[in-house]
Amino acid sequence: MLREALRALLRQITTTLSWVLEALRASTGTSMVVAPRLDLPLKFNIMERGDWPLRDDRSDCNIACRRAADGRPRYSDQENRIGSVMGFTWFGIGKGRQLVQAAKEGDVEQVAMLLRKRANPNAKKAGMTALFYAASSGRVPIAMMLVEAGVDVNKSTSLGEYPIYIAAANGHAEVVQILVTAKANVNKVKKDGDSALYIAAANGHTRIVEMLVAAKADVNKTNKTGDLPIKMAAQGGFIDIVRILIGAKADMNKCDEFGFSTIYVAASHGEDEIVQLLIDAGADMDPSKLFNPIHIATVNGHRNCAKMIKQAMRAARATRALKHVPRDELPRLEYLGSGVQAYVYKSEYHGQDVAVKVFLRRNKASIPILDKEFDLICRLESPNIVQPIVVFRENIGPNEPLQIVTEYMDGGSLATYLRMRREHVPTAFEFSTVELALAITKGVFDLHTNDIMHRNLKSSNVLLSSTGQHIKLSDVGIPPVLQYDRMSDALGAAYWVAPEVLSGEEHTFASDIYSLGIVLAEIETLQRPYANVTKNVWEILDDVKRGEIRPELMADCPPSYRKVVEGCLKRDPIERPNALQVLECFVFAVHANK
Repeated sequence: MLREALRALLRQITTTLSWVLEALRASTGTSMVVAPRLDLPLKFNIMERGDWPLRDDRSDCNIACRRAADGRPRYSDQENRIGSVMGFTWFGIGKGRQLVQAAKEGDVEQVAMLLRKRANPNAKKAGMTALFYAASSGRVPIAMMLVEAGVDVNKSTSLGEYPIYIAAANGHAEVVQILVTAKANVNKVKKDGDSALYIAAANGHTRIVEMLVAAKADVNKTNKTGDLPIKMAAQGGFIDIVRILIGAKADMNKCDEFGFSTIYVAASHGEDEIVQLLIDAGADMDPSKLFNPIHIATVNGHRNCAKMIKQAMRAARATRALKHVPRDELPRLEYLGSGVQAYVYKSEYHGQDVAVKVFLRRNKASIPILDKEFDLICRLESPNIVQPIVVFRENIGPNEPLQIVTEYMDGGSLATYLRMRREHVPTAFEFSTVELALAITKGVFDLHTNDIMHRNLKSSNVLLSSTGQHIKLSDVGIPPVLQYDRMSDALGAAYWVAPEVLSGEEHTFASDIYSLGIVLAEIETLQRPYANVTKNVWEILDDVKRGEIRPELMADCPPSYRKVVEGCLKRDPIERPNALQVLECFVFAVHANK
């Protein structure tokens, strides 16, 4: 009874399979012969062409398949899907899984045998392909056989990895060459956006990078975090790869999502030769970017890198300083303000907003002094100094005013900002006392580190920007001969001048520190110097020269801040702190507040 039921069930299964095979025959041109024997265990075998079983041979249940020889692919997608789902060893599916296993184990003879038996070269086992295993392990003979068998060289694994990527990652140049020759897509990326060129550059595989670049790989293709191949090569210290990518027009100045550029990464790792290579190739060293390559090189102890970048920046700025700009290229867009020695207007130069400072007075010494001032600023690499763009130094007539073109700071001066705060006028942005003090002190420190004195530090020469919340020093190095032609002109700035300078002595670095102390007092009180003193300006200046007066701070001024200001305002220049000591105090205060 049970035996008859099983026979009936098997007949039903056989009938169903016959329908399936007939459908396949109709769609693929394959002839099917079914010869079941129901008294034996059911078993399916794929028979190669010419190995047809006899119908009267009551052997195991056989399914024999013969493809019409009309040039169509050996295995259709429909056949592969059905065979894979049902788990039968037919149409080469079973052989395909065996092929993947043989490639994984590096069994060249087994791979060759299975391909001769028409195993599907694109079959997967556990999501992996035979070509992926061959590429991963660098098995050149297997890769060549698979390519000759018509394998899909761009077929990825279930994890989204593909043959040329894994070959490039593992340094298998011969396999990469085979895949490139077979027209593999060299710009295909993984799910995380990494390309074959990216991973080859990151791992230092120079020969593979050369192959991929020659195959037109996109040298500027980034991954999901914005990393470029050239940045990864610089990070790893692979100078030959950096050189290849520069030659292929890689973008050296593009930053990743964190703001890191190629030269920043090279400087942070102390890669001197790569830094020099990037400099020679014209890499952007602008310290106004989010991250300063000079700063990171110095912090990490790579002083040689920092020195190279400084020298390159000085040379670049000196070259730029020689450029002459026709005056008609600077339209007057907006009046920004004026003082006793100059007025300033907003303009546009090569699509960039700029500020043009026009000096109202000329004298015999003006041109060389202005040239010197411009050259001094060109030597700087500080994000806390207003950067010059060009100076009119050629073809200036005797009655024409001198002009300097600088970057535009849209927030006005610190003096204006403090006045608005004092009068409770709303401002577009706000800075804390420590933020202002720290940025201004950084600017002074950068000047003094480069053996440059400001000579005219006051709140009206500290400019603000709403873009990036920048705070920068302006009018660096302009001495009184250009600033003021009359003593009355100088009175407005005299409250920031050190006692020894008022007494006729030379201006020194310590004199800048005194001026810094006055500005720090302004920031804390929101008041102009000596605003509450009833004496006239001459009496106040006499008291300053004798060291008998200095700006008063608020009663609730923090003791540490008070100590710094009082130190800066010492009558004796020798007793004043230097810029580094002041900077350390404010850096400590910032960290303490955090």
